[in-house]
Amino acid sequence: MSTSVKLDNVMDFFPEYLKDNDFFGATFLSAVKPLKNLNLIKLRYGYYFFTPYNIDADNYFPVSISISKKGTVEIDVESQSTKEDNKEKSSSDYTKRKKQILAVKEKDGSYSISTRSVALLNRVYGIFNMETEQQQTFEKRNYDYNGELAKTVVRAYDPNTKCTNEQPKWNDSIPYSETTTYYLSPDDAIIEETRSNNGYKRAYYVTLTDGKIVSKQELTGDAYKECFDKYEEKRYTVKSEGRINNKQLRKENKQ
Repeated sequence: MSTSVKLDNVMDFFPEYLKDNDFFGATFLSAVKPLKNLNLIKLRYGYYFFTPYNIDADNYFPVSISISKKGTVEIDVESQSTKEDNKEKSSSDYTKRKKQILAVKEKDGSYSISTRSVALLNRVYGIFNMETEQQQTFEKRNYDYNGELAKTVVRAYDPNTKCTNEQPKWNDSIPYSETTTYYLSPDDAIIEETRSNNGYKRAYYVTLTDGKIVSKQELTGDAYKECFDKYEEKRYTVKSEGRINNKQLRKENKQ
């Protein structure tokens, strides 16, 4: 038996570590924006949300959310837009899109949030000519037990105009550009830029203000090794602190 839950209240069912994460909140609300409520089924191992079946067919698109007691959250969203919905994309007859969001918490209190989006853009040229382009993006964020951002990976895949799928389907063989950021602190980081198909790789030391790059200096040789050793030393220390903190919390919860 399912229960209808207002979209504003769905966040209350997510694990505590996600409730205060601004990135997750914004990503979730953006993915399910057209909906006002979801149906809920309470399961032995957690919760399951899905799109109500009694909403207007013109506004319907499939959404499913699985929330486990261990803190794992999986969200799948499918949507479709037309020329009328996207007037700025007047050359596209329609766009089909699938988006997946996955959040996983580790035993030391650290956690990750990843998003994967794949879209098919169908463009019509003239009367009889149509081209289908597939677009893919991937992003993963790793946080330590304090909720501090430790690492991000962003992949932008090359558009694939040879796609013939009627439904968006993830393709790992498409070349991509990847930007990986290793946070030394909220104010500085190491950034690596790579290409999957030609061996391109560059590394930079950057300073940040509110997450935006203020200065950027290329890293090579010993300078790169020194910075990366500093990053790994910090991550090792924080992971150790996280394991100790979690053990203490478990002891307190048993009392």
